[in-house]
Amino acid sequence: MNWLTGVKYLRDSGMSLDSIKEYVELCLEGDSTIPKRCDIIRTQREKVRAQLEEAKRRLQYMDHKIELYQTIMEKGTPDTMNPGKWPARSVG
Repeated sequence: MNWLTGVKYLRDSGMSLDSIKEYVELCLEGDSTIPKRCDIIRTQREKVRAQLEEAKRRLQYMDHKIELYQTIMEKGTPDTMNPGKWPARSVG
């Protein structure tokens, strides 16, 4: 069960199947591969951190949009951020 959980977390973190296979093979080789396994996990952790930062930026965007829409609905102000309402630019 631990193997399945570990593989699921690695896959969910975005690790490729080839990298997971390499990691599992190293595990089966024994303790001499611990430094290499640690490097693999360290590398993937950095990728996950980057994904987390990007997810935080997306969440901030969504929070900002909700605040904007709440203000529009509460105060009846126009939606100036809607690109569909922006004037067309002439290309010349």
